[in-house]
Amino acid sequence: MQIDLIELAQDPQRDIISGREVGRRAAGRFELTHPVGPGQDIVIILPDHVRVVTASFFTGLLSRAVANMGSADEARRRVVLNRASDTTKLNLFHALNTLLAKRSPLDSLR
Repeated sequence: MQIDLIELAQDPQRDIISGREVGRRAAGRFELTHPVGPGQDIVIILPDHVRVVTASFFTGLLSRAVANMGSADEARRRVVLNRASDTTKLNLFHALNTLLAKRSPLDSLR
């Protein structure tokens, strides 16, 4: 599955994509509102002029899509960034670690 973020940054002056809510809206647009199937990878294509995509955006974008991946290591293998800066790669890893961290059983009560 390919996700091209060009429509989120059509303005060449917009070189940062950020915000959890922006990510959630994009998840709906790119049909990432359900866990992806086994063996299905997500390739995120970044426009050339985008310097940084924040962890909060990735958290909103991927929160449901990676839910069944089991571990952050598996998610890092299956979610691929195309043309990303080191900062954006680290932001993606941070988001995946946050999304797939072991949860307390009490979390379901919140």
